[in-house]
Amino acid sequence: MGVGSIFQDKFDYENALINYKLASISNPNSALVWNNLGLCFFARQKFIASVTCLKKAIYLDPFEWIISYNLGLVYLSTNQFCSAFHYMNCASNYKNDFYLIYMYLGIILSQLNDIGNAVNYYDKALELNRNYLTYFNYAVSLINNDMYVNAQEMLNNCIELYNNYRDPNTEYDNDILEGIKLMNEKLNS
Repeated sequence: MGVGSIFQDKFDYENALINYKLASISNPNSALVWNNLGLCFFARQKFIASVTCLKKAIYLDPFEWIISYNLGLVYLSTNQFCSAFHYMNCASNYKNDFYLIYMYLGIILSQLNDIGNAVNYYDKALELNRNYLTYFNYAVSLINNDMYVNAQEMLNNCIELYNNYRDPNTEYDNDILEGIKLMNEKLNS
């Protein structure tokens, strides 16, 4: 397990998978092993294998919030929003102080055209942790629902926090900058 985690932390998913598969042979009832297998498959975009492993992990430990959270992320990335909502909401019932759960619930509900509840989840996420990523996604959801005045406020907050706290070493830095530029163009047209 430990060796697999080291490989996984270094984004070497092939070797991580080998070690987790070995761990699953000696400990087939470990929810953590199946969770980590699911995450490695997810990183390799093997979504069916990822869902299978994560569902086995939930079967083995249904009260472990991180497994539901991870399964919600897999379903969100495959645009299966109802399933994503189910598992992310389940995670929020077990871990109600983790802001990313509420940000993702906001994204999911926005995709399901429930902007009223999406706004509530974004607000909850910001109560827990005021950060530019939540403001960014909040602004995107508002723009997609033609709520431009509120979107401008969220985008301004995003830009302020982004300029103060950004990490130039993050891999998605250019994506955030491009998204901010596109939203500004949309709001100022």
